[in-house]
Amino acid sequence: MTSGTTAPVGISVVIPTRNRQASLERVLDCLNRQEFPVLEVLIVDASDPPADRSQLSGTFRSIPITVIPSYPHVCVQRNIGIRKARGSHVFLCDDDIEIPADYTRRVVAHLNDSSAPVAVSGILTEPDHSGVFDDGSRSLSVSSLLSSFFFQHGLWGDVDSVRAGIPASVPLSFLKWYFRKRNNTFSLAGWPLFTQIRYPFSRTAVYGLGAAVVPREWLLQSPYDETLDTHGIGDNYGVSLGFPGKMPIAVLPDLAVKHHKEPGNRLHPDEVYRLRVLALYRYVSLDPRFGILTRVFLVWSLFGRFVVMALAGNTAMRNSAGRAIREIVAGPGKPPRNIS
Repeated sequence: MTSGTTAPVGISVVIPTRNRQASLERVLDCLNRQEFPVLEVLIVDASDPPADRSQLSGTFRSIPITVIPSYPHVCVQRNIGIRKARGSHVFLCDDDIEIPADYTRRVVAHLNDSSAPVAVSGILTEPDHSGVFDDGSRSLSVSSLLSSFFFQHGLWGDVDSVRAGIPASVPLSFLKWYFRKRNNTFSLAGWPLFTQIRYPFSRTAVYGLGAAVVPREWLLQSPYDETLDTHGIGDNYGVSLGFPGKMPIAVLPDLAVKHHKEPGNRLHPDEVYRLRVLALYRYVSLDPRFGILTRVFLVWSLFGRFVVMALAGNTAMRNSAGRAIREIVAGPGKPPRNIS
């Protein structure tokens, strides 16, 4: 594929799962209702007991379902499904998302309209403390922008929507200029930035791929990193870095994906953060677009996280940031091969 989508798009859905039967059935129900039918659904299953393909196929009759047994390792499971997929594109479908009926139709329309190959995703939303699904943009403020700039943390949300009165409007103008200049790429510490949300779509360097439709050839050339922990924390970052182009992912901001964040099989947030940091360190150490300055800023960003969490009284997250700093600084001078 060198210009646009010249052949019919066939979508293979790959779903890694483990012991989330109700959540899996919700995803399959969404796929069963799609206006643009998918070619196949590959469930790469590490459940105990395993999913019953006959029962699932009998319930969800509009989608051809294959169940592939696997041991529990989300990156391994995804790679197995990608290798077995027959479609031109792979829908990397987490087992705890919920998509509208027009999801695949609109994604395919964007693929067909694009002048060059892209990966496409709706915008990811997650439940807040009250259960309302939010894309994260409502939490942005002048103080969050300032903290992200000073410590070079990642940032997610529409920066241009932030408003402030005098005197905060002066630093806010500078911060908006700065994030527009960085665009949807990376902070100086390597953390992903998604701050320029445009309609009908935004392009970005890195995004959560749990509801993304990606050219299969890209995923074969940039597979999921099986040296990560079994939960695959940070896996989307490494895969996205292997995609061609500066900002190869298109996000459709008016096509919402609900990420339910099912509690089963989920690590504690402070451990997730530590593993994400180590994955980020691994990738900025290996990728030639980053240098030693990125790793210096990464340690600085962890110090900032340590301070912020300490001031907030979050001991677990403070300790997680401190441990990550020690593991990076005391390392052997090369990225860790096994960071589980």
